[in-house]
Amino acid sequence: MTPPDFIIAKVCFVSSAVILLVKVAHWLINANAKRVERMVLTFIIFGVVGVVLVEGWLWVKNREHSFPISAHSAPPETKNEPSPLIYTAFQEAYKVHKEKLGQPKEEAEILDTGYFAQHQNAWIIWNQNDAEFYQLNHNKEWKSFPDKIDNGCSWYSDEANRKRFGTPKGFDPPWGGVARLWAVDKNNWKWIGWREWHCNYPHAVTHIQRFDRGLIIGAFRRYPLDKSGAQVFVLTNDQKWDSKVSFPREGSPACADPVPDPNCVPGK
Repeated sequence: MTPPDFIIAKVCFVSSAVILLVKVAHWLINANAKRVERMVLTFIIFGVVGVVLVEGWLWVKNREHSFPISAHSAPPETKNEPSPLIYTAFQEAYKVHKEKLGQPKEEAEILDTGYFAQHQNAWIIWNQNDAEFYQLNHNKEWKSFPDKIDNGCSWYSDEANRKRFGTPKGFDPPWGGVARLWAVDKNNWKWIGWREWHCNYPHAVTHIQRFDRGLIIGAFRRYPLDKSGAQVFVLTNDQKWDSKVSFPREGSPACADPVPDPNCVPGK
């Protein structure tokens, strides 16, 4: 008995019982018998039919449950690999921006060293793994720039950079790769203003995860002495950005004040 036959069997049992009961009822109404006799016959006949119907239904049901499911009736196996998991620190931000970001392309990737700087008019994030900087302005727009890496150690010296950019007293100059980009591309970098503070994130504490239509990077502190909040940034392909702050049990990621190479001679 195949699956369609189970349904047919149930329909036949019910139909037969209904037809039989209708005929019996018609016979009892027209039978030349006393009222008590009719009641007894009705109870016996309807009871027998009910028992037979229930037993037949249960028999079909047991057969149905014991019937092996064929390969044709089994759901097709998906050929797609399961989506990579969303990194724990990125989950809340992803929930908010899931529609814009799309699906993850891969699992989160560790950044060997993270760098985050707040300037007067922008925030700067360094993605060491791809050797590029993300420039985030106050209008929630962002751009990326390749890091123009060279071996000059003076880019990591505030003293050398103050002289190089004519930084006013009481302000701090751009540092490291930001200084290099500012020096060769003033139109795209001078507008960010002087540096207010910055942090290095060594020891692989920051991550990046790429999606169909953007990325999430972080986490970073909201300010240097912040020991509770962790901020991640969502950068989507429409060149818009947003951020999400969480308060993890372990606190903020470790933040180190960038220092120049002690062997560096400013000007070289």
